[in-house]
Amino acid sequence: MSASQTGQDPVSLERNVIRTPLLSERTVLDYFKTHAQAQPEAIAIRDGSRLMTYRELDVCSNRVANELVRRALNLEEAVVILEPASCEFLAGVLGVLKAGGTYFPMDVDTPAKRLEFLLNDSKSRFVLSNEAGRNRLQDWSGKVFDLTQMIRPSEAAADKNPGTSCNPNRTAYLLYTSGSTGQPKGVQIEHHSLTNFVRHYHHHFKITPQDRSSMLAYISFDVSVSDIWPTLCAGGTVVVPPKGILGNPDGLIRWLQTEEVTLSFVPTGLVEILFTRPWQADEAALSHYGR
Repeated sequence: MSASQTGQDPVSLERNVIRTPLLSERTVLDYFKTHAQAQPEAIAIRDGSRLMTYRELDVCSNRVANELVRRALNLEEAVVILEPASCEFLAGVLGVLKAGGTYFPMDVDTPAKRLEFLLNDSKSRFVLSNEAGRNRLQDWSGKVFDLTQMIRPSEAAADKNPGTSCNPNRTAYLLYTSGSTGQPKGVQIEHHSLTNFVRHYHHHFKITPQDRSSMLAYISFDVSVSDIWPTLCAGGTVVVPPKGILGNPDGLIRWLQTEEVTLSFVPTGLVEILFTRPWQADEAALSHYGR
């Protein structure tokens, strides 16, 4: 169909042409495995003073995956991760995917009524959490795992990848809408869609193993996907911010620069504030923030 037939500007049509195939047979697990093998001692996540290498994250997530497989996790079954952004959180996310499940991130301060609804509506049997999360779920009928315990060394066999196949058409993660216009609704995202998103980020932002991204978004918010996967799939480092940093613009600027963060998804309103503050950086460096 020509531009004259559609009534669209030919320049706009040209701009919207997609020149690469969208569907990919690779998954984020394939990308992660590549970097875990090629640069095992590179830092995958920095959480305050804690560092976890790609090798350590690979092994810790294998421990989570093997325990879930042992508990007969079904393919694409949703596993709730009720844990703040941390080394444990990322090990849990990767572990669920390696076991063939669907990771369902939930904020630790989720209101009680919403928490109950999400657990019931998602038909989740398993929750990976910390002590605070376990205390909130004492009356829940499902199984609550202590993520800190799960990732600790155990028998050697548990350190190996369980070898569960990862089909690109299976569900990778589950998120729920806010429910502001009614009941919250679950949205399931398949592996191939997540991979296509990662590929777009890599192409558009030229992400490399030298990049460092900030985990500023709530883990239950879809933006958290951009905080995590493009960086891990490029061999870079995910950096966990101090609690409450979003409420301190000057402190956030200092933190971003001290941690040498190169990729950061910041809420629009906060970006406008940040760029009115003084930065100890040139304009080129500033362009990396607020994507």
